[in-house]
Amino acid sequence: MRPVALTVFGGLLWLTGTASAWAGAPAPPPQAWIRATTADVIVVGKVTTIEDRKVRAERFLGDSGEYTVAVVKVEEALLGAKDLTHVKVGSLPPVPGRGRFFPSARLLKGQEVLLFLTPHAREPFLVPLDAFGVIDKRTPTFAGDLDSVRRAARALRHPVAALKAKDAGDRLLAASVLVFHYRRPRPGPQKLELVPAEESKLILTVLAEADWNPRAGIHPQYAFDQLGVTDRDGWAPPGDYRQVAATAKKWLRDHAETFRVKRVVAVKKDK
Repeated sequence: MRPVALTVFGGLLWLTGTASAWAGAPAPPPQAWIRATTADVIVVGKVTTIEDRKVRAERFLGDSGEYTVAVVKVEEALLGAKDLTHVKVGSLPPVPGRGRFFPSARLLKGQEVLLFLTPHAREPFLVPLDAFGVIDKRTPTFAGDLDSVRRAARALRHPVAALKAKDAGDRLLAASVLVFHYRRPRPGPQKLELVPAEESKLILTVLAEADWNPRAGIHPQYAFDQLGVTDRDGWAPPGDYRQVAATAKKWLRDHAETFRVKRVVAVKKDK
């Protein structure tokens, strides 16, 4: 598996309430919409075949493992799988001795799943982002997870339309998804690029208009903290934490026209 998947997941631990993981407890999965921001391919499907032959391939640089390859019939392509009827997914057994912390994302024949995938670095199959790259249809929260992932994938495909949605919750989800997607680390050398001006303005406007005291759901500060604003951008954190929301909302309103969201992109190596 690409090391970036682990890096990104590690960077999102604070969003999932997983502080207890460092004390020895297994980490719960990140919210489904967050998983969507790091995937190259998202599909809903059913496992039709488990191939007999194992494939020894690179897990990450300097290490390899035996992948079990499953054939998944695509029932709904949410992202990056347009016109595909089937995808091949390679998965690994749990890391020996550490399965409690790094459980397996292996698939079983007949299993119906929501998958968050990325291409394997060298082999012609996809791999789950991490141990939480598979959501089984029998999971009690599956319907809600699928709904949020559908909306997240829609935002990634059509960002401006999603940021202009009628529902405030949909707009906030879109802004959060886009910020997390744009700001996540990429493998290898990276650089920053400006997001289109209209889209950037809409992201800041949505965050400024959102409820910063929600009783449940997504908090706008998650996305604001990922923007990477500093004193050079006119941002001065208040001394009183109770004033953070009001100060951030004012900064967003004042800078919606001038600040540009930046996205992290991988630098392509010359052949």
